Amino acid sequence: MCEIYGVNLYKSIDTSTFQLLLQLLPLEKQKKINKFLHFEDAQRGLVADLLIRYIIAKKGMRNGECQFNMNDFGKPFLMNFPNFEFNLSHSEDWVVCAIDTTPVGIDVEAIKPINLEVANHFFTEKECHYIFSTPNLQESRFYEVWTLKESYIKAVGQGLTIPLNSFSIVHTNSSYQLELESGNLGDHSFYFKQMALDSHYKLAICTQNNHFPSNVTHVHLQDLVSGSLKGNSIL
Repeated sequence: MCEIYGVNLYKSIDTSTFQLLLQLLPLEKQKKINKFLHFEDAQRGLVADLLIRYIIAKKGMRNGECQFNMNDFGKPFLMNFPNFEFNLSHSEDWVVCAIDTTPVGIDVEAIKPINLEVANHFFTEKECHYIFSTPNLQESRFYEVWTLKESYIKAVGQGLTIPLNSFSIVHTNSSYQLELESGNLGDHSFYFKQMALDSHYKLAICTQNNHFPSNVTHVHLQDLVSGSLKGNSIL
């Protein structure tokens, strides 16, 4: 079954602790995080890396067994564990991670005021109709569609080589269905779900496993930090 974890960045990690945590990561990862211009972005990147390592440790995988790599489109994976799939996302105060035995994608977005006309440039006609048909839900539905589409692209793992307007995520009753703009039905091996996280955020999951958890497992930031510094969760 798919599992979803979330960390709320309710307060910033102080700079000295940040540096201690950063030094626990591989040098290449340290360089990538240090490239962020803003500390908030670097903190999200650090916490995302700590979170997947925390989860891996919880699953009983050992340091020497795990090696991270990326596919040609930049999606990370564990080289030695083909049946362990994961995906990360972060926005504002949340960092989230989904794991599964099949390809999985996750996307979280803070709901903020936005010019909804961008939907006409990136979404399909069906999706735009869904967004604009109910005036008091337009903003919420925009982020619902956005996160669902992003979760699918991330699950497939081919980046934006898949144009956002080449497929629709159609809401039918209490579920979602993938439809291709070519007129063909999409790959029915993918399933979608919106998860409750925070009233100011939208969270979507896409996976080939139709067994979703009922809620997000919350990992406290302090537990993640203290566990990492003690060596309990870092690989």
